[in-house]
Amino acid sequence: MPAPLFGSRSSLERQNTKTEADNLERIEDDDDLADRIARGMLVPVPVSAKLTINESLPADRRYCRPWTASFLNDLARAHGAAFHKPLYVSSAVRTVEYQKKLMQINGNAASAEGDVASPHLTGATIDIARSEEHTSELQSLRH
Repeated sequence: MPAPLFGSRSSLERQNTKTEADNLERIEDDDDLADRIARGMLVPVPVSAKLTINESLPADRRYCRPWTASFLNDLARAHGAAFHKPLYVSSAVRTVEYQKKLMQINGNAASAEGDVASPHLTGATIDIARSEEHTSELQSLRH
């Protein structure tokens, strides 16, 4: 079984450097989130037979950037063809306000501010849950 993937400070720094280079702003609160959804800056995570989402995730947290949705469609299509089962998105967009609350209850939660802030705050990042995948499935997702 491959070793688990863990986030790191250097990974968060790289992601934040890219976030800044792409001029992606962090979503501050629920009003900011609703505004970005209304303006089409965020689109629904593309749920399908090949891509499912955490049902306990609030409806307004099931959004991502359009290019993230496109990537998810491509990844889910390839994964479904190879492994005949859907990918499972466990988390998507977050607000700074929510991330601060998450930090209080989850010791692994990334910061809500600074050079190691969670990339979820831009809507560009999603989490794909890992269950009892086979080694080949994990290797495929890592490449």
